Amino acid sequence: MPLHPDRPNNFNPIYEDDYVDLGIRAMEAASLPPLVVNWAGSETVSAEDYCAYMGELVGVRPVFEYTPAVHTPLWPDVSYMHQVLGRTRVHWRDGFRRMIEARHPDLLKS
Repeated sequence: MPLHPDRPNNFNPIYEDDYVDLGIRAMEAASLPPLVVNWAGSETVSAEDYCAYMGELVGVRPVFEYTPAVHTPLWPDVSYMHQVLGRTRVHWRDGFRRMIEARHPDLLKS
């Protein structure tokens, strides 16, 4: 898996339950002029960590290639989102597990 050499490659993944809930809250908070917030999961986790976790779930060890040819990680500041819309509720580990369970339950090892 290619990753940017500026480690760790941090992201704020968001599970579908949370982006639906936040989408509804965003429509309720809509205003003119438009209210702009970063929209992402409340927890920061590195691609290295979430890939290792998914690897544990399916019995595969991820192999990373660090290369500047890939985009730098997108690590948003979600503090204003927390003020306006609230926090996400699904822990990143639960979200990744649910994603695998929903799409490839036969791959889960644990």
